[in-house]
Amino acid sequence: MVVVEYDSAETDHFIELADAIEECFPGVAVDGHEKEASPKGFFRVRAGNGDVLFSTEEGKGGLPDPQQVVSILKDAGYPAGD
Repeated sequence: MVVVEYDSAETDHFIELADAIEECFPGVAVDGHEKEASPKGFFRVRAGNGDVLFSTEEGKGGLPDPQQVVSILKDAGYPAGD
């Protein structure tokens, strides 16, 4: 499982990201949590075990590119489908 928390204004980006993850990792569920009280542009991607894989809070720039997150998940050991 991958958990994505995001600013309510970033729903379209969450959907794009979830689609990219599910396409590359067919057995991985993406659980999205819209955070209405979050700062503008907030985005956090966590592994199922709670490890933060990407967060705008860590000063890594803007919203994550879907392929960037796919690469992070591969590096974290998520099994990619072929």
